Amino acid sequence: MNSRYAFYSKLILFSLLTFSMLACNGWEYRRDKKAKRVVLAANEVHEGWYFAAGDQVVIEGTINGDAYVAGGIVEVEGTVNGDLLVAGGMVTVGGTVTDDIRAAGGTVRFSGKVGKNISVAGGSVIVAKSAHVSGNLLAACGNLEITGAIDKEARVASGDAGISGTIKGNVDFAGDYLSVPQGANLGGNLNARVTEKQNVKIAEGTVHGKVDVSLEEMRHAARILGYSAWRFWFKIVWACSLILAGLIAVFLFPTQIKKIGSTITQRLGETSIWGILGIIVIPIVSVVLCVTIIGIPVGVFALTIFLWMLYLSQLSLGVVLADRLFVLERKTGWNLFGAIAVGVILMQALTFIPYLGFLVNLAAVILGVGAILLIVREETRHFRAT
Repeated sequence: MNSRYAFYSKLILFSLLTFSMLACNGWEYRRDKKAKRVVLAANEVHEGWYFAAGDQVVIEGTINGDAYVAGGIVEVEGTVNGDLLVAGGMVTVGGTVTDDIRAAGGTVRFSGKVGKNISVAGGSVIVAKSAHVSGNLLAACGNLEITGAIDKEARVASGDAGISGTIKGNVDFAGDYLSVPQGANLGGNLNARVTEKQNVKIAEGTVHGKVDVSLEEMRHAARILGYSAWRFWFKIVWACSLILAGLIAVFLFPTQIKKIGSTITQRLGETSIWGILGIIVIPIVSVVLCVTIIGIPVGVFALTIFLWMLYLSQLSLGVVLADRLFVLERKTGWNLFGAIAVGVILMQALTFIPYLGFLVNLAAVILGVGAILLIVREETRHFRAT
C-alpha cells in the first residue's frame, strides 16, 4: 500500500511539474521573480525533497532526496540520491540518479548512470553511449536512439527507433521503423509490432533470443487524429462548453477568473497542496454526510459543488496561459473573454496528444480545484472583515 501511495503521489507531482513551466514561478524560482535561471552549484548539498522551476534549471550539486524539476532547459549533471521527476523543452541527464527517473520533454537525453528504471515521454529520446541504466526502460516518443547500456528490459512505443547499444533483457517495440545494426547486443527476445515488415532491419547475430515481427492490426473504423469519431466530436463539444463557461464567468465573475491565473502563477506550491487535499477530502466528507438522514441534503449539495469545481477546473490552465500571453489584469469584457478563449483552445488542443493529454487534464484538476478553494477562502475572509 505504501509503495502504491508513493507511486501515485509522485505521478501527481510529475503532472504538476509538467505545467509549472507555464507558471514560471516555482518553489525555488519564486524566491527571485526576476530570475530566470535556477542553479544548484557543484559545491552545494541539498537535504530532502528539491523543487525547482524556471526558464533554465541546472543541477551540478548533490541532492539527498527526490528532485522535482521543470524548465525550458533542464541540465542534471550532479547527483540525485533519490528519484528524479523532470519536465522541460530540452532535458539532459548526465549525472547520477540512484533511483527512478520519470521524464517528459521535447528532447530528452540520458548520458549518466541510473540506479533503477527510466520512464520517459518526449519528441526525441536519446540514451547515449555513456549511459548505464541498471533497471528497465519505458519510452513513448517520436524518435528513439539507444547506444548505451540497459541491464533489464525495454518497452518502446516510437515512430522511429534505432538500437545500437546493449539491452540485456527482452525488447518490446511498437511503431513504424526499427533498426538494430551491427554492434548492438540484445540478450533477450525481440517482439516488434509494425505496419510493414520491411520497416524492421535487424543485423544477424545482434539478438540472442527469439525474434518475432508482427503486423499491427489495421482498424477500419473511421478515426480522426487517432481518435474514434464519437470521441473526437465529444472532445470538440467539451472544448466548446468550456469556452461557453468561460464567457459566463468573464461577465459574472471577472475578478475571480483573473485571480485563478495569478493564484496558480504566484502560489503554485500552495495551490497544488490545496488541490490535492480538496480532491481527497471533499468527496469523503460528502459521503460521510450522506450516511445520516439529516446530513443527506448537505452531502448532496457539497458533492454537487465539488463536481462543478472539477468541471470549472478545466479552465484553469487556459487562464494561466492566457495570462502569460496577454496579461489579463489589463483586460475586461470581450477582450478578457477573447484572451481566455485562446488559452482554453490551446490547452484543449494539447489534450489530443497521447500521454500529454492525461497530464494536462490531471494538472488542470489539481491546480484548478486548489485555486478555486484559495479564492473562496480569501473572498470569505474579505466578506467577514467588511
